[in-house]
Amino acid sequence: MVTKYLGTEFDIHGGGLDLRFPHHENEMAQSQAAGHGFANFWMHNGMVTYQGEKMSKSIGNTISPSEMLDLATPRVVRYYLGQAHYRSVLDYRPTSLDEAAAAVDRIDGFISRAVRALAAGGNYTFATYGKVPEAFESAMDDDLNVPQALAVVHETVRAGNTALTEGKLEDAQQALHSVHDMLRVLGLNAVATGPASDAGNRPPSTSWWKPNSLPARRPVQPRTGLPPTPSATP
Repeated sequence: MVTKYLGTEFDIHGGGLDLRFPHHENEMAQSQAAGHGFANFWMHNGMVTYQGEKMSKSIGNTISPSEMLDLATPRVVRYYLGQAHYRSVLDYRPTSLDEAAAAVDRIDGFISRAVRALAAGGNYTFATYGKVPEAFESAMDDDLNVPQALAVVHETVRAGNTALTEGKLEDAQQALHSVHDMLRVLGLNAVATGPASDAGNRPPSTSWWKPNSLPARRPVQPRTGLPPTPSATP
């Protein structure tokens, strides 16, 4: 099936860690024995647990992506899924999405605060996307270390908030641009961008960034029991 759709050699083959042996090793052996290059990179993801226990359809301790999206916004779900390295175990708890939502709110709070402060100064401009911080780039180059990349985002947010408190608007603007660039790379900038402009600058207005106008975040309800009908694991 793989060669039918991707050819005899392709870049990335993914799958769970539990499929490395014998499934993926057999795929590799059979393809290479036939003279095919097959996959250049193998990326095996860790398992998802529910409150420290292995998810199992038979006992019903599972939660699916669609169920998560019923509990929180897509940005929050994506942030939660990026909190663990893709090769590590990702544990879900009833509070997981609330914690992820609080982290996203901290990022959005800085953006909103920075835009208001910079616009009030009369010289606010929104630069085009530039280079992400070196620490962020290094994290993403290190086997897609998204958790470390998120740590850089929050370090930049803290530095930006400090700059705002101290009245250092140039430093705050640089932090704002860096945060935007990092969110774009991570796919977390769904509400953190505004309409494009031909000059790459924005007027001294906050009209393009209105966090209060966004749909209210759906409250996360703790699950008090296992679902009556087991659902598929993520």
